[in-house]
Amino acid sequence: MGPQKEAVSQNKNGAFKDCHIHILPAGLGKKRLTLFETQIHNHGGKCISKLPTSGCVVTHIVMEDSIVKDAARCVKLLQGVNADMKSVKVVGTQWLSKCLKEGKNVDTKDFEMYPLNIADVSAKTPVTPEKTANNVVDSSPAYTMDLSPPKKLKLENYACSQSSGKIGAKRDCNALVVAELQKLLDAFRTSGDQWRAYGYEKAIRAIKTYGSDITSYEEAAAIPGVGSKMATKICEILTSGQLRKVDEICGNEKNRVVELFTQVWGVGPATAQGWYQQVKKAALVIEPKLKVELCGSYRRGKETCGDVDVMITKPDNATDILTELMAQLKKSGFITDDLVNIEVNRNQKKYLGLCRLPGPNRKHRRLDIFVVPQSEYAPALMHYTGSALFNRSIRLLASRKGMSLSEHSLVAGVVRQGRDKLNDGHVVPTPTEESIFEALELEYRPAEERDH
Repeated sequence: MGPQKEAVSQNKNGAFKDCHIHILPAGLGKKRLTLFETQIHNHGGKCISKLPTSGCVVTHIVMEDSIVKDAARCVKLLQGVNADMKSVKVVGTQWLSKCLKEGKNVDTKDFEMYPLNIADVSAKTPVTPEKTANNVVDSSPAYTMDLSPPKKLKLENYACSQSSGKIGAKRDCNALVVAELQKLLDAFRTSGDQWRAYGYEKAIRAIKTYGSDITSYEEAAAIPGVGSKMATKICEILTSGQLRKVDEICGNEKNRVVELFTQVWGVGPATAQGWYQQVKKAALVIEPKLKVELCGSYRRGKETCGDVDVMITKPDNATDILTELMAQLKKSGFITDDLVNIEVNRNQKKYLGLCRLPGPNRKHRRLDIFVVPQSEYAPALMHYTGSALFNRSIRLLASRKGMSLSEHSLVAGVVRQGRDKLNDGHVVPTPTEESIFEALELEYRPAEERDH
């Protein structure tokens, strides 16, 4: 036992002693990343998990080897790093392997960012080629870090920037096209064919935002988001008033039965209000400081709802109230069946079940309950209000602005490599939905204008 402990102790003062290393995960698998972090720790080093910020002591930034050889890509990944880069070595993963193999901190020279160190990269100013010891000019290509502000986004291209009411108010010709395509969208969504459903959803969205009646195949095909195959279907609708594929897809017995079942949960505003009062009454008995609100399609002003979404906001320091609430609602006979047990998503909890209002001949209905902390109130309210297309659109806009929006928070200062986030950024205070729109430089849209 003694010799083994001594070996571990030596490793703690080994190859990475006094090294503070941040590994950029781009191009590295999770297993490989975890292995590197473990080896750094076991050999005396310290891993800096978040992208370096001002005041953070970092000695090395490690990248996948194929990336570190591409200086332009390195510079792009390192934009936003606010550390003292003059003392930071940007190296490939082979440096880690070499140090582990030799059991010591080897020289980084052969593993550094090529053709120049990040400390030599200046904003907007090309690097002057250096002369070697033999007075030969190094003709390696120079790279610059582009710190100019991003191009202004065209907000009109995002559904979240427009009122759903205005989007729907199009001419009869386009409305007919949308109505036929919507039938196929609903059929594919019901059958679980999400890929096709997305294609029809995208086309419908493009047609709704088109400025005038579509009159020809060529005009339809030229609309971004439509494409040639969809344009052919549009042309068929324009000439015959219907689409044969609708009968083919929607007319078979299986789809008719499935559609019938999907309509079982439909409820009107009066029923939704009854559910809301029953849940709110039970919740406030548990904790008077709770806030109870109806979300989903009800809040968007729809005439009927597939189910009722109830969001309960609790103080951040409040204990779990959902378990006790479920027990009370079941005891009273309001909740009759569980569809999904309580699910936990970070600081939020969700329950899906079936309920029935008191009284004779009452039908069972679908009820979704979400419990969120006060600190996540506005992003959660926006998320659980929807619509799904609105949520996707505003999240896409946020990502294009270097942010990240979820049901938990709006985060700024996010650095991405493709779709992968390389750092956590910082949370933007958003106490209200209006503050989220403001942070994204969007005109505020109330819930009834988000039914895209």
